[in-house]
Amino acid sequence: MSVLSEKIAAIMDDLAPSWVELCFLFFFAMGFFLLRSDILQRGEQRTKKIAKKGLSVQPFDSKLKKSLEVEAAAGNAARVLQAWRAGQAKAPTPKDLIKPVVQALIDTEPEALVCELVQHIDSHRDSLLNSFTGTTALDVVARSGNIDVMEGLWQAFEHDLHFH
Repeated sequence: MSVLSEKIAAIMDDLAPSWVELCFLFFFAMGFFLLRSDILQRGEQRTKKIAKKGLSVQPFDSKLKKSLEVEAAAGNAARVLQAWRAGQAKAPTPKDLIKPVVQALIDTEPEALVCELVQHIDSHRDSLLNSFTGTTALDVVARSGNIDVMEGLWQAFEHDLHFH
């Protein structure tokens, strides 16, 4: 029994100088896991609410998505818009396609960008009315240098879609 107590005493002596750091590490980990479990529960509740309302998000057509990706990689803005317009009424634009679609709109039809994008976001509010969509669209328009369209898009986000 004395060998065990000596080992415990040795461990305690070794850990004594770093007890503050160990406590910090322990409580940081506990706080992190408690906060993460809260986020996970909210996600489950949101999924349940959507399922309860009978709302189902239809995925973007995979053939159109593939076509859109190929045309965007080739730099063919007109065909990107053609593929997007074929499927945008039925399903929300996937996150990875928002940037090429906005780029195609700003390149070919900048005067139609605000109206079309706002209508699309409004018709798919559950999926697209979020900060990712807003910042991605504004970023692409800002990089194009078209200040008038950028201001119009920002005002439409703020007034029509109530982004704040």
